[in-house]
Formats: sequence, structure tokens, C-alpha cells
Amino acid sequence: MGVLKARVGSSWQAIGTGIGEVFVGPNDPGTNVGIELWYDSDDNSVISPSTVGLEANRPPATPANAGLHYFATDTLNDWLCTGTTWITYTPTPWVAPTLLNGWVNYGGGFQVAQYRLRGDMVDLRGMIKSGTFPAVVCTLPVGFRPTLYQMVAVASSGIAGTLQINVDGGIQILTGAAAYMNLTCSYPIG
Repeated sequence: MGVLKARVGSSWQAIGTGIGEVFVGPNDPGTNVGIELWYDSDDNSVISPSTVGLEANRPPATPANAGLHYFATDTLNDWLCTGTTWITYTPTPWVAPTLLNGWVNYGGGFQVAQYRLRGDMVDLRGMIKSGTFPAVVCTLPVGFRPTLYQMVAVASSGIAGTLQINVDGGIQILTGAAAYMNLTCSYPIG
């Protein structure tokens, strides 16, 4: 859970809490208003924001800051501190995988199957149908694969379905129904 704070003039005000992504429009330097999301990913504690959420004000990469997320309002970059350096946490663009074994996008205005990398997490989304069980739905490239097998519960035709993300990048549906499978989930690659 993170705390979202908005800067108005020289004061920061908490405007909510949440888990997930923060979307902001371009920062207007003339109004000196920015948005930051600061929290410790290990214990979800709030860390005091800097005076302005600018890239240049990112705190030092120290062991004490390991796990800290910093969102820069001037560049719209999201950063993660490893304890010795900062790595970009800005998601890669969404990519549509090649669907296999009879699986196709559900259509009808539902999200198509896609994946992206967000820091050390891979996000999947989309609705598919008509494939075979327990065949591989698609294979994700190196860099998007977990180091250990991952199992995720998803919605499937009104029942619980199970996705397994294999270390070779194969996404396999173990249980569910072919009428539809929701792929929306996230898993760690490390």
C-alpha cells in the first residue's frame, strides 16, 4: 500500500492510499505542483517525500533506501532502489504474444492478450478462448520468464482457473474452461 501525496505550493498533502500504478499528467513547473508515491516495498511504511518530486531530487542509493520506489514528476520515470543503485521501474510497452494451441483473443471489446515488464514484475492482461488444456497458450521471451515456476488463480467462465508460468516462458492453463480465460495477473521474474 502506498501513500499518494500532492504538492501544492510548499506543502505536501496526502490525497489517498493504494496499490498499483499512479498516472499523472505533465508537470507544470509554473505551478510547482507534482505528485509522488513514496513507500517501502518491504514493510509498506511511508517515507517522507522530498521538497519536489523531480528526477534531480531522487534520494541516494543506499542500503537504507533499498526497496524504495520514487516517481519523478518531471520525467514521469518510476525508479526502484536496489540498495546500491537505482533501476528504472517504468514499464515496457505492452506486447501481444503469439497465441498457440487453438487459443485466440476473446474479441467483442475485451482486452487482447498482452504482456509487459514492470521492474522485476511481469504483467499479463487479456481475455482468450477456445484453446486446449493443459497446452501452452504462448511463450514469453527471455527477460520475461520467472526463475521459479509460478501458479496464479484467474477467472475462467465463472469458475476458478489456474495459470502456470513456466521457467521456459510457457504460459500454461492447467484448470478452467475454454469458453473464456482471463490472463490478467502479475508475477516476479526474480
